[in-house]
Amino acid sequence: MEKTDPPQCVIDPNPDIIGVGVRVSLYVLSLAGPVLSNIIGSAEFTKAIDSSLGLNGLALFLTAVISTANGTIALFHAICIFHMLALAGITINPKGRYPIGQIRFWAFTAFYLVAMAGSLSYFIYVFATAPTFGNQPECNSHTLYVLFGYNISATNVVMRWIFVASFAILLVGFVFYLLIATGVACSSALDCPLIELVALLLGKVDGGADAQRAIELRREADVLDGRRITEV
Repeated sequence: MEKTDPPQCVIDPNPDIIGVGVRVSLYVLSLAGPVLSNIIGSAEFTKAIDSSLGLNGLALFLTAVISTANGTIALFHAICIFHMLALAGITINPKGRYPIGQIRFWAFTAFYLVAMAGSLSYFIYVFATAPTFGNQPECNSHTLYVLFGYNISATNVVMRWIFVASFAILLVGFVFYLLIATGVACSSALDCPLIELVALLLGKVDGGADAQRAIELRREADVLDGRRITEV
């Protein structure tokens, strides 16, 4: 990918997104990380690299969203973030020598789901509005993809709608997978952790114990139903 800079259209620099330090740290972790992990052979070192990459990806994604909301990002920089996230991913995976509680587990799971759905939705928006996206829409047609030696405008109708369709399919598939997985988990178990988490959080916000009591009553009912089925 490259950008053309005719005299009347120069992309403003954005060191918060494509600064030397940002790119070097990302490239080193992405390319040298696996090599060093194989040489050192430490599971903790590998997890530390993965966590660092994920945090870099999260920071880039949040920067992109905030910059888009503020109108301080160009299409060129949004596409750069798209490619850098392909290397880094988005995650937050703190390590500790303590057991993972149910609420903590589902909180991080919810974070991953929101991050994945949010990133797909964001790039659908970027490519769907590519001709007018960002703070320098007059320069968008001069932003080029270089694919196998061929220059393709980032506002090319065919290319950008291929991206939009691909991201939309991934997003719809992800939503269906989430619904199916949640339904199977809740129907095959005596209790549903996701529903319990929501109830507990609502109970804490309201300052009452009704949510906890409701969960306990539902569990007792499920146990009784299980006993009845066994007796039959």
